Amino acid sequence: MDERFARLHDTHAKFVFLLDVKSLCYSAGSNDLKKEKLALRGRKESLEEGNESKAHREQMLKVVRYVEVDFKRKTVRVRESFLGFILINQKDAKSLAEVILQQLENDKMDIQDSRSQCYGNAAVMAGHRSGVQQRISEKNNLAMFVNCDNHSLNLVGVHAAKQDAVMITFFGTLEVLYVFFSSSTQRWEKVKNTVPVVVKSESETRWSARMEAVKPVRKYLEMILQVVQDMMDSENETSETRSEARQLFNRMMSFDFLTLLGFLSKIFIRTDRIQKRLQDPNSNFHDATLDLKALRDNFDDEREVLVSESLKEGFRLCQEWNVETERRRSLKKRMADEKSKDACLTAKEEMERIMKGALDRLHRKMDERFARLHDTDAKFGLLLDLRSLCYSADSNDLKKEV
Repeated sequence: MDERFARLHDTHAKFVFLLDVKSLCYSAGSNDLKKEKLALRGRKESLEEGNESKAHREQMLKVVRYVEVDFKRKTVRVRESFLGFILINQKDAKSLAEVILQQLENDKMDIQDSRSQCYGNAAVMAGHRSGVQQRISEKNNLAMFVNCDNHSLNLVGVHAAKQDAVMITFFGTLEVLYVFFSSSTQRWEKVKNTVPVVVKSESETRWSARMEAVKPVRKYLEMILQVVQDMMDSENETSETRSEARQLFNRMMSFDFLTLLGFLSKIFIRTDRIQKRLQDPNSNFHDATLDLKALRDNFDDEREVLVSESLKEGFRLCQEWNVETERRRSLKKRMADEKSKDACLTAKEEMERIMKGALDRLHRKMDERFARLHDTDAKFGLLLDLRSLCYSADSNDLKKEV
């Protein structure tokens, strides 16, 4: 042990005093500290107390948006100001609503002057029955709730992907692929030297992160598979690496994975385009409504095309890599009047069911999560559509309104 830990003892003798803050601050003389040119301010205990007070505490961000009218310059501007953080002790809707109302009262802001409220899309905040927004609306029915459209679209995709076990397995395989290469610097260098773009991790909560995980795998699938196959067959690799590579290769070499790779890539391309538009600072709720409606209609109109093209691509990849497509049959519960041949689905039929089910869930979730946005656009969208407001209506009708 003396031989093996000789370097550790040497390192300890040289640098341990830097880790002993109390001895460094109180045992050493002031002249010695000056010689070392150390700038130490404050007490360690006070720093710990400050961190202790803020650690493990939930905080709420407070931002107000208001209209600034300059009568001299004859200008009207919409301003947004950050007022700080609000510490919260409980995260239920009732407690959060009380904290918000109390903070407004402390800041001498009348809730009756509010004309809108905006939160994240968590159920406790956006719930239409007992959420924070509903409780605030009961105090002031003019405080209209406007949710984050980009976050809503992200949640639509995340929830749609969680409803099917095959979808979950697909994203699990992408995560295994990322972990396999990122857990070793040697593996990471091998894939970097072969693939122009590195593989990325998928996320359970960010739909856009899943797109970034799918994109390089689909574009450089052959290269990635070749790297995995070489590591699987190489005698220079450890037995653990060869085993993990074989398991990963088998997971990727399936009809389900190869088909969903193309299908989800097509979905991501469409949703990513709309997400970027929703993040545009110049975009408004009327533009967002039109974009989201166009996305939903596109999924409906191209439903059969998306499914058929993805199946063709999946079969083509399976043929290139000698992957079986009918190695299993998915059994369904048979009803009394069903024939035996109706009780099971082929791999193609099963995959078609999965993809169409995902599109149906996307449509349904978009209708549910953007109902408030459509309602807001129906009430106020005409004010932003100046072309229709000025030119679509008859001039005599406009005169009557005036």
